[in-house]
Amino acid sequence: MADIAQSVGQHAQNDDADVVVVQRLLNAVPAAKGGANPILQIDGWCGPATIVAISRFQAVQMGGFSDGNITPGHKTITLLNAKATEAGARPVPDPDPDPSTQARQDAQKAAIWGMAGLAATKGVTEFVQKTGGVAGFDSIVETALAGHFHITSATPQAEALRLLGIIRTNYIADLAELAGGLHFHSVWRHEMHTDFAGARIKEAPGYTPFTSPRRICWSPLFHPRRSLQPGLEWTGRGFGPLCRAAMVLHEPIHFVDAQANFDTYEWGDEYTALTADRSAHNASSYPSFGAHVAERSTLPLGPRYGAGRAAE
Repeated sequence: MADIAQSVGQHAQNDDADVVVVQRLLNAVPAAKGGANPILQIDGWCGPATIVAISRFQAVQMGGFSDGNITPGHKTITLLNAKATEAGARPVPDPDPDPSTQARQDAQKAAIWGMAGLAATKGVTEFVQKTGGVAGFDSIVETALAGHFHITSATPQAEALRLLGIIRTNYIADLAELAGGLHFHSVWRHEMHTDFAGARIKEAPGYTPFTSPRRICWSPLFHPRRSLQPGLEWTGRGFGPLCRAAMVLHEPIHFVDAQANFDTYEWGDEYTALTADRSAHNASSYPSFGAHVAERSTLPLGPRYGAGRAAE
């Protein structure tokens, strides 16, 4: 029997783990017997859709009684377990992969861009050491360096080499994180809101707190793109594979570079106004540069597969 430690529902304790138990049980009960309809997102957040589903189950199974609350050891949780495990129960999988599992899957594409960025910076570093500047190395790489890291033919040799050293170091460390995903961590919505306490924003698909323990966090917002949202009252439409890959290359930069404690995204005017030193510590510059050189884009700033192209 799946039990809960504290109350779940309207004005209840709503511990993340307990809410997940209730959401999975409600999804397993057939709709005709009071199960969730539509299917709930398994996110540990007792939002409006989950409360409605609890109330509906109670109304169907308890003769019209409905208070939207489930108490440990009481009738509602006992009935939920019985109906979720009897013959005819719905074998409903979680609607989305675990967020950090999804991020590890998307790391393959992110690593392709990361390796392209690393190879380009390695090559141009050797070129600058021999010639004194980036001019004449490769027109696409030159354009990408100017657009994303503000290293141009006018950048003095010593300064170009210093900046390229930062960029190469970050790509190497980022790729090491992508290879194992050891610091990838899934968070429920409560944990995410706690992490963002005092911040202007309260939720994000991926983020890296600058507090201990250090980790790269992926929330239920980080999920594949979909056109329909049955029961998903807060998680949004999700992101396409290229957008997700950009996020997966972006977030480890915050983890490996102590100076990357800010975000200037690739689609804003502020991005092109960054100084070269600031760009070298800007997480969005890394997937943007990597995709630019990997795809050999002739656009001034390349494809830029960030949240500005969420569907791709």
